[in-house]
Parts: sequence; structure tokens; C-alpha cells
Amino acid sequence: MDTFIVDPIYHIDMVKKLYTNSELIRAQRSSINNRDHLMRSVSCGCYSCETIMLANSITDWKLEDDGGMTAICPFCGRETIIGDSGMPMKKIFLQEMKKFWTEYCK
Repeated sequence: MDTFIVDPIYHIDMVKKLYTNSELIRAQRSSINNRDHLMRSVSCGCYSCETIMLANSITDWKLEDDGGMTAICPFCGRETIIGDSGMPMKKIFLQEMKKFWTEYCK
């Protein structure tokens, strides 16, 4: 069966993988100590709940041991927010991130 890029409302297993593992790992690293990154972003997304939002809608931050600040998703409360500066901010990207990290962390 061929796989095709389809509307992002379809389940991720139905679409061809668009991003490499190294791109997904690099994106995940930007979800930690990300306040400066988000200040340079217009939009951001949470790869836990797959919500795309304006970067300035982030109001809660976790203070890290090194003094950095990590964004907390206003929708699901997780620390899995990535900004759009240098990263694609599309639903399919967040779906692939979620799938990769769910499987990778098993």
C-alpha cells in the first residue's frame, strides 16, 4: 500500500514520515530552556497535545536548575512546547514529534 501525504486530521500512521529522527531530536532539545527561543517565535506548538498557539500565549514557566526557563503548555500542562524559529510549526510536525517520542521513550 502506498503512503501519501494527507490532510493532517488523519491519523499519523496513515501518512509518510516527513522529518528525520535527527530533526525530531533537535526539535525536542529546543523544548527545554526555551524562553529566549520562544521570544523570537511568532507561533509555537505542544507536541503532547498537538496544539498550535501564539508564542506570547505562554504564561507559565518552569525554572530549571541551571537558571533557564522552560515553557509549560497552557492546554495540557506539559513541558513540550517548541517555537517556530527554525522549526516547522505544522500539525503534522507535532504529530510526528508525539509519535516519535512516545515510541522512543518506551
